[in-house]
Parts: sequence; structure tokens; C-alpha cells
Amino acid sequence: MNKNFTETHTRETFYYAASMFLDRASYYGIRAIALIYMTSESLKMEKADALSVFGWFCVGLFVFKIAGAIIGDLLIGNRRSIILGLLIQALGAFCFFIPSTSGVYFGLGLLLIGEGLYYPNLSANFAKLYLNKIKLLDSGMALLYFGINIGAFLGIIVIGMVGETYGWRMGFLLAGIWALLSLIPILFSQNETSKLPCATKLSFNRRIVNILIAFVSIGIFWALFGFSKIRIFELEEKFCEMSNLFISKSFFKSLSSYFLMILSLLAFVFWTYVYTSQFFKLILGFVFAACSFGILYFLPDLPKPQHAFLYTSSVFLFALAEIHVAPIIVSILVKYGKPKYFAILISLIAIPIQSLSFLVVCFGEIFPSNPTLAIPTGFIGMSIFALVLYFYHKTIENIVQ
Repeated sequence: MNKNFTETHTRETFYYAASMFLDRASYYGIRAIALIYMTSESLKMEKADALSVFGWFCVGLFVFKIAGAIIGDLLIGNRRSIILGLLIQALGAFCFFIPSTSGVYFGLGLLLIGEGLYYPNLSANFAKLYLNKIKLLDSGMALLYFGINIGAFLGIIVIGMVGETYGWRMGFLLAGIWALLSLIPILFSQNETSKLPCATKLSFNRRIVNILIAFVSIGIFWALFGFSKIRIFELEEKFCEMSNLFISKSFFKSLSSYFLMILSLLAFVFWTYVYTSQFFKLILGFVFAACSFGILYFLPDLPKPQHAFLYTSSVFLFALAEIHVAPIIVSILVKYGKPKYFAILISLIAIPIQSLSFLVVCFGEIFPSNPTLAIPTGFIGMSIFALVLYFYHKTIENIVQ
């Protein structure tokens, strides 16, 4: 653990974070009300049809992010892709003003294209800010993660509230305006730097191995959470039903979001002045996740109000684990990848997540009959992988020395 008082963040860091905040508010706000709008009296779509459309949208988003990353890295540049993506996303939001299913399809289609161009390319341009001050990279990624989480949280609440109170079209109007506003910080930022050096001097083979380890880590992290979420959501519902907790159901369901926003902001500040390796943070992330599942294991099948503190502690620890995993994975890709392909690398994070999530769906039938098995599965899996990462980290240190 080393102290860092020589490197500082630039204005572009906060410009990009502000743009990400506004974009996430727009995007998640649209997602929050689109399904309700499709099944409302305005369109009267069957719920099954609306869910099918929304499911294809989620699948398409994965594909379009990879396509947008390729366009940004290899064809028109990351900055142009960001600007074009935001304009297309705003146009998609305004398409929902057309009171027909055609308006919905056009809106979702343009949202796919816009998000595919915007998200991986903004993350890539943001990462390039730190190639000459690698000790601040984790801190910067934590700030970007803060922008993502607070934007998603406020977008869902505000646009959902506006849609319910003043009509769905007003909600989509606000989402389109926010997408346009997220352009302003980008226009104030400087152009991307070309021919940036790789952030590390390790050999090509070693860098490839580190990148593969990062991909496997993020996939396993979310897959183990997927195995365990049946029991977690079951406990959440039981605590929400307890009237004597004097805590609103919506607040209790949003605990993870509150913790993520607070912890990502604290991580940004702390990691600005204190630097440790990415793999050490990743190990801590899996340890915190194991501790989170370990606490849940001791909760009874029928929890009582006095167990709410234990459950809250578990949610807090998992949020702490997420902060040590999700943004750090991007840091590892940036540190060991080539700047020319940053957007492509970042977009490919979805592949291990989606692949292992598919396995969770395939084998998930094991757990509904006995959902308490999910928690020890998560605990054992997180613990074993933390040990694997620890030994790998020690191996790297020995090679460097």
C-alpha cells in the first residue's frame, strides 16, 4: 500500500463522470417506464408481448455494445462515437412520443444503437486519461462507477415519478433532454490522445493472461451471485413484510444502491491518495463477498426483526465487494490492454457475465427446492476463487522481483 500525493485528476475526469451520470439517468429512466408504457392504456400491448420485446432489447444491447466499440476503436474514433451515440439515444427517447407500437420499436432500436456507441467508447476515452498516471486509475474508475450508480438510481426514481404523475410522454421527454445534456461535458472535454503507450511494460503473454484472469473473475463473481440471489431476494421480501421494522419497503429494497453510491464515492477519495495493486483489490472483493454470504448462512429460514442488522451487514459487505470488483476489472483491462482496443475490451466484459449467467439458468433448477443451498455455494465459490487470485497475485510478484 503506497501513498500518492503527486498525481491529480484532470477536469476531463469530472466532465466524463458528469456525462455518464446524465446518460445513465436517461437510459435507466427509459427502461423503468418503457415496459409500463407498453402495457398501459395508451398502447394496450399484451404483457407477454411486451416482455418478449424487452427481452430481445436486452440481448440486442449486448451485441450493439460490441459493434459500437468496434466502430469507435477502428472506424470513426471514440469521441465521435460518443457524440453520435448520445444524439441517437435522444432521438430514440423522442420516438416514444409516437403513440403506437411503431414508436416503441423505433425508440428501442435507436436506444440500442445509441447505447452501443456511447457506453464502451466513453469508458475507453475515460480510461485514456490515466495511462500516464496509473496510480489514479482505480480511483477514476470508482468515480465513473459512482456516476453510473447515482445516475441509474435517480433516473429510475425521477423519470418514473414524472411518467406516473404527468404522463409517460413527459417521462420520455425528460429522458431525451438528459441525453442531450450529457453531450455538454463531452463538448467541453479535450479530444482523445492518439498513440498512447500501454500502461505496463510486461510481456505480451503476461498481459494476455492478466486480461483473461479479469474476464474469468467478473464472470465467476456475478455467476455466484446469480446462484445465491434466490435466497437473497427471498430474505429481502421477508424483511420488507415486517411492519415493526419502521423502515419503508422501498428504502429497504434500495439498500444496495445506497451503499454502492456511498462506497464508490469513498473509494474515489481513498484510492486517490492510497494506491494498491488491482489484483489485491480484486482479492479483497471476493473476500468481502464470501463474508457477505457467510453472514446470510446464519440467518434462519424465518428471520425476525432482530436479524435485520445481520442482513443489512451482508448487503453492505456485498456492495463493498462489488466496488472492489466491477470498476477494478476495467482497470485491469486498461492497464494490460492496448489503448487502441480499449472500447472493444470493455464491451467484451459482457461475454463471461452472460455466458456464466446462462449456466446459472441451466443449473438453477437445483436450488428452488432447497434455496438455502445457494448461500453456502456462494460462500465456498467466493472463498476458493479468492485463494486462487491470492496465489496468482503472489506468483506475479515473484516474477516481477
